[in-house]
Amino acid sequence: MTLFVTAEYGVNKQDSVVIEDEINAILGISVPHIYFIGKDSEQENLSGVAKIVKRSMRDFVGLENCDEIIRKAILNFSFYLTAGNMDEAYKAVK
Repeated sequence: MTLFVTAEYGVNKQDSVVIEDEINAILGISVPHIYFIGKDSEQENLSGVAKIVKRSMRDFVGLENCDEIIRKAILNFSFYLTAGNMDEAYKAVK
């Protein structure tokens, strides 16, 4: 689950991600991606090797390679939309 947490708006759920069988744990987030530790079924039996699994955040699917200005606008839009502030969400991507 991804959350936005601020003093002004509190804790707001932004999205939830289905964890597939190949995923063991979350590793971290670097917008626009979420990184997981996954099982490498072919290698795991041989040496216990894990792999890094990268998934795009919902609002960035298809925009993973956008520049910093667009990334920030989408993130702000997503934040304000999640917080229920439609005026600011609109301004973020205007």
